[in-house]
Amino acid sequence: MKSGIEQKVCAVILTYKDRINYVKEVSNALFEQGVSQIILVANGTPEGRLKELEPDQRITTIALSQNFGSGKGYRVGIEAAMNSSCDFLWLLDDDNRPAPDCLRVLWQNWAHFVKTTPADQLALSCYRDDQFDNRELNVYGNKLFLQPRLNSYHGFHIKRILKLIYERIIEQPAKYVTDLSGKAVVYESDGAFFGGLFVHRTLIQKISLPNDHYFVYVDDLEYTHRIIEEGGKIKMICDAKIHGLDWSIPFQCRTSKLYHSTLDYVQPFRTYYCARNIEDFTRNNFVSNKLLYYFNLTLFVMTIGTMALLRGRLGHYKLLLSGIKDSWMGKFGENLNLKTKIQ
Repeated sequence: MKSGIEQKVCAVILTYKDRINYVKEVSNALFEQGVSQIILVANGTPEGRLKELEPDQRITTIALSQNFGSGKGYRVGIEAAMNSSCDFLWLLDDDNRPAPDCLRVLWQNWAHFVKTTPADQLALSCYRDDQFDNRELNVYGNKLFLQPRLNSYHGFHIKRILKLIYERIIEQPAKYVTDLSGKAVVYESDGAFFGGLFVHRTLIQKISLPNDHYFVYVDDLEYTHRIIEEGGKIKMICDAKIHGLDWSIPFQCRTSKLYHSTLDYVQPFRTYYCARNIEDFTRNNFVSNKLLYYFNLTLFVMTIGTMALLRGRLGHYKLLLSGIKDSWMGKFGENLNLKTKIQ
């Protein structure tokens, strides 16, 4: 394998609507670090705005007629990158601006971990402040868990109810942390987000391309779960930092509340997609006891229903039920009947 300096890195950036200003800022940061090529997938971005990028031959733009979702967007971008001469792929959302030394840190860690893990089984992920800062994280030692718990739904499990009450009301548990800085340089993770994922092309050849049937949400967890299923490893590098430029859609964190934040999405349609996609992904990958799983799901639905009634969030609750139902019926992709706002 060629040395890090000789190898080409292609960044795959996914954007949507009119967010070219973000794209320009992220692109400049990438080129300053030595990225040789950018493939930009534009989900319904105005043509006039895309023309602003044409003078830079290092950027290849793939314009999609509308927003087809993150799964298809990254699928198209990764496929284009695999048809290029690049050695490494670095996936980024349009508002993921890498710190000035981010690529250097990734190279250093890659050189270290590839000594014990083959390139086609190794993935690195960056530390994203928009995903990890002030979020309750499931950490045990140097292991970070992003995937669903076995036989649970949205983390709800009958065996954990009393423990959950104790943790949420009486004590903030040490195993949940809201700041990873200073705790470990590298975490071994069971999943990763699309934005910040750094892989060699041979890994893509093994796990193939992302699915697009989820439209948005959970598609990245499904995709990176394949790495683990193939015997691979995902290393989350805390020093490879990415700053989120757009904080207008805050992560719905769970801190000191007894219920899950599925009722708190500012844009309610997110409740639907999360409910639908999490149900399908969990049921097909993290269920060893169907009776226990459906019991936990039912308990979750009843609990959230009570909270929705008390908090006046019945609109969100109906979307949650609709999402679960559509998962069971195999209705995926974009739901064109959804309303952005609950009336």
